[in-house]
Amino acid sequence: MTSNGEQDNARELEDDRVRRSLIFHGLTEGLHGMTDGQLIEWVLEEGLRLQEPSQYIEEINRFGKHRVRPIRVRVQTADKREYILSTAKTFSVHDIVPFHGRREEEIRQELISMRKKFIREGYENVIIESPKLVHVVNGKPNEVLYNAVGDCDSVMSTDSRSVIVTL
Repeated sequence: MTSNGEQDNARELEDDRVRRSLIFHGLTEGLHGMTDGQLIEWVLEEGLRLQEPSQYIEEINRFGKHRVRPIRVRVQTADKREYILSTAKTFSVHDIVPFHGRREEEIRQELISMRKKFIREGYENVIIESPKLVHVVNGKPNEVLYNAVGDCDSVMSTDSRSVIVTL
């Protein structure tokens, strides 16, 4: 039987792994005769113009059952992960996205569902600023329509690319 402390440590370790992970979409297995590791290094070096791409990578694995399975890449640090994401955005590489853990994905799905509900009810300009739905009026956040979790900061990490708005 494990103690609460051991469970907390395991959860923190998993949260850290999620915060350091990226998903690369659209890279066919064996593309140009390269391994997955070579493909990722090629994307980082040629696509994002990063020097010494191997210094960013800790672990690579494919997952899923799609015809072109995505690649999960665990980056060495959260800072390096953020740098890769910002560089990908600069070069308009849309096939590199943050990895979301199971709880974050459930919250994202809940927010999408609730956003559709508010739009059906007549609200316009409802945006997701994880973990909240915010009604925007005249280009500015007006009110929080829905909060997916009670304590936002403890559940959602800030890597969702949205700023948490407190009104």
